Amino acid sequence: WDVHSGQQRKQLTGHTSAVYSVAFSPDGKTLASGSQDHTVRLWDVNSGQQLKQLTGHTNYVWGVAFSPDGKTLASGSEDNTVRLWDATSGQQRKQLTGHTSAVYSVAFSPDGKTLALGSGDNTARLWYLLPYAATDFTGAEGLSAQQKEQLNDWGAQGIVLDDDEDNGDAKEEEQPRDDEDNDADDEKDDD
Repeated sequence: WDVHSGQQRKQLTGHTSAVYSVAFSPDGKTLASGSQDHTVRLWDVNSGQQLKQLTGHTNYVWGVAFSPDGKTLASGSEDNTVRLWDATSGQQRKQLTGHTSAVYSVAFSPDGKTLALGSGDNTARLWYLLPYAATDFTGAEGLSAQQKEQLNDWGAQGIVLDDDEDNGDAKEEEQPRDDEDNDADDEKDDD
């Protein structure tokens, strides 16, 4: 909609079910939409054309947000996960798990290094993206191959801000980085 004239500028069609969330990229050229059809779609704001369809969630997508640099898109879903996507290619970078109910809202901090999540499990979680999710260190100069591998393996970690019923204090918990890391930890425990 044009806010001055009140006239519709574009109608973006492509989702097959209700659209629950929308977010503009920082440069205003791309719009992300999250839907009941389990997809996130990226749209060219000027033309109204669909640029990408991001698939991977297994239930409704409730929230979407771009990182401040516009390189990463976060989506929160009824499937209890958050996914981080490359906003240009549409490829999934990470899947963040740990919530026990739907993730309804997602927001990046102004510096892009922290992702805040709101969930139906009565928690807000802060994920410290270490290294920042949009960064791939494999081509970094001045680092050994082992250092580059370690930086890429660190992925995302976070804390839970949750009301403790006993004393009302917030508690911190280290969260798993992604599903692959959980499987590796399970294998170590079996040894």
